[in-house]
Amino acid sequence: MEAQNTGLRAILLKTAKLPMEASAVNYSGIDPDLLVGKVSWVAIGRNGSIYLLQRGDKANPIIVLDRSGKMTRSWGKGMYTMPHSIRIDPAGNVWTTDAASSMVYKFSPEGKKLLQIEVGGQPSPCDGFCSVTDIAFAPNGNLYISDGYRNARILEYTPEGQKSA
Repeated sequence: MEAQNTGLRAILLKTAKLPMEASAVNYSGIDPDLLVGKVSWVAIGRNGSIYLLQRGDKANPIIVLDRSGKMTRSWGKGMYTMPHSIRIDPAGNVWTTDAASSMVYKFSPEGKKLLQIEVGGQPSPCDGFCSVTDIAFAPNGNLYISDGYRNARILEYTPEGQKSA
């Protein structure tokens, strides 16, 4: 295991660093009580919009910022128990996972809910699937949904949200 870690560290040291410029979230025109909580995931849209998935109890779980850090829209309040990951598919749609409810949601970039997948399996007790943690997209449109908390396995779904055979 230590040899593997040493090898990984060597690769990381050789990897080019991407330029990054920090920017504060701009809440101008937004209710000051709607503060961002713990951000669990960040994704970047095709137009450069920054999508945050957060676990705060005041703001909506999905917060969209423009390139300057100004909040442009948000949505999803009341839909999540434990928001976990957010991804943008090749068509620009926004996908999120909820680790505590094992739900997957697909939204338009504007926040309209397009699809809901109830994977099933709750974190406690862990029977069968244990908790939705992430999603990936295959070239054919199929979805790969991970069970990353205990079982370390992947389920495959069709683009319409049906389990693949």
